[in-house]
Amino acid sequence: LKTDDGKKAIQDVLNDDKMNQTLAMDEKTVKDTVEKTLTSKKGTEFWKTVFEDPKFASSFAKTMQNEHEAVLKKLMKDPDYQKMLMGVLQDPEMTKKYGELVRSREFRTHLKEVITETLSSPLYRKQFEDELKKAAAETAKEGGGEK
Repeated sequence: LKTDDGKKAIQDVLNDDKMNQTLAMDEKTVKDTVEKTLTSKKGTEFWKTVFEDPKFASSFAKTMQNEHEAVLKKLMKDPDYQKMLMGVLQDPEMTKKYGELVRSREFRTHLKEVITETLSSPLYRKQFEDELKKAAAETAKEGGGEK
C-alpha cells in the first residue's frame, strides 16, 4: 500500500462512483442511528460524561455559537417569546434577585474592573474626554461664561 501503485489503487477505489455509493449510508440509517444513540440510556450517559470535560464543552459551544445566536435573534422577534421573557423579567422574585446582585461585592468589583478597562482603552478615553469637554462648554455657556 505504501508504493506508488498501492496509493494509485486506493485512489482509484475511492474515486469509483459505485464504491462511493456502497460506502455512503442512506439518510434513514444515519437518522435512526443518531436517534438511538442520543435517546438511549447508554447514549445519555455517554453525552453527560463527554460534556463534563471542560475542553470538549468549550469547543462544542464555540462551534454552535453562530447557530445559538441565530436562534436567539429569531426568538427575540417572536411575540410569544417576548411576552414570556417580559413575564420572567417582571417577576417580583427576579427583581429582588437583580437588586441583590447589583448590591453584591462581586458585582461592584466586576463593574469597577469593567469601567477601569473601558477608560484605559484609547478609543473610549478619547470619547470620554470629548464628552467632558462638551459638557464643560455647555456649562460655561449656561453659567454666563464662567469656568
